[in-house]
Amino acid sequence: MKLGDLKCEFLRAGFTRNTKKVVIEIRLAKATMSAKQYELDLTLAFWFAVHMEDLPTAQALMQEEFLLKQLVACALINKPDDDEDAFDEDMSESEESEQNWEQ
Repeated sequence: MKLGDLKCEFLRAGFTRNTKKVVIEIRLAKATMSAKQYELDLTLAFWFAVHMEDLPTAQALMQEEFLLKQLVACALINKPDDDEDAFDEDMSESEESEQNWEQ
């Protein structure tokens, strides 16, 4: 992806990691667009910042809108901690298979 591939100003600013410009563009969207379009642009800007691993921009956008804080909180709350349990189960099954094989 290149800067020229992006048409939205907030995405272009996000690509160059210009947090201040992203926030300005999102505030402009909030003032001039419908609530639905603003929420779409805000969400897109946020996930683009996450994709670009631009933590300062993601944090700035979360400060702009409480909905993003809720979204992140829900994602973290619902994040399955089953990875370790699944690993432990796989190890147990593997050990049982080895014991059965030895018998």
